[in-house]
Amino acid sequence: MSDELSPEQIKAAQAWIADKRKNHSCPVCNKFNSLIIQAHFVSTPIFADGQVTIGGTTYPSVMLVCDNCGFLQLFSAVRMGLLK
Repeated sequence: MSDELSPEQIKAAQAWIADKRKNHSCPVCNKFNSLIIQAHFVSTPIFADGQVTIGGTTYPSVMLVCDNCGFLQLFSAVRMGLLK
């Protein structure tokens, strides 16, 4: 699996987000249509057994960033149908 979203995955992500989002403004600065899909899948570390684990199970996500204030938002790439 590539860590970069393909053009088809970006289009699918845009369509999924457009279907789910009720407000197309940044929740922090309220700039309209400012959230941009980033080019790579991302994953946050897992917290298990009282510590952060690196290199194990992950939850791949699609990250959006506001081009005005830098607010980050994550969506599950699996729930979006981009990955199995």
